[in-house]
Amino acid sequence: MPHTARTRVNAVAPVAATRMLAGSLADARIGGADGRPVDPAALEMMNTLTRSLDPALVSPVVAFLAHEACPVSGEVYTAGASQVARFFVGRTRGYHNPALTAEDVRDHLDRIRDETDSFIPADPGVEMAHLLRSTTHHP
Repeated sequence: MPHTARTRVNAVAPVAATRMLAGSLADARIGGADGRPVDPAALEMMNTLTRSLDPALVSPVVAFLAHEACPVSGEVYTAGASQVARFFVGRTRGYHNPALTAEDVRDHLDRIRDETDSFIPADPGVEMAHLLRSTTHHP
């Protein structure tokens, strides 16, 4: 009988109340990233949010994505505060120069980052096809 198992690879970006987050909040109580005291109302809002970030609420997402019945692969999900969402990356039109330099990247960064007409590639093959079309349409 042929082996029919298929490998799935997904990722979870957890948002949970962990020791790392507690350390960040402790630092915020002392002073923000710029060393200035954090507004007490903002700190209370962070504390309220933190109380909803039970790490146990990330586990169901991990369990499902690791289960043999999971139909998806190659995706990233965020999980926190009783919510799960798909996280994805898109591709902008970008900038092309056959003699690309670091200065070109610096000088054209706005164009590189412009999300107008961006798209979400279905897989690496679609991304490569778009890359090839983009580079062959330029001198």
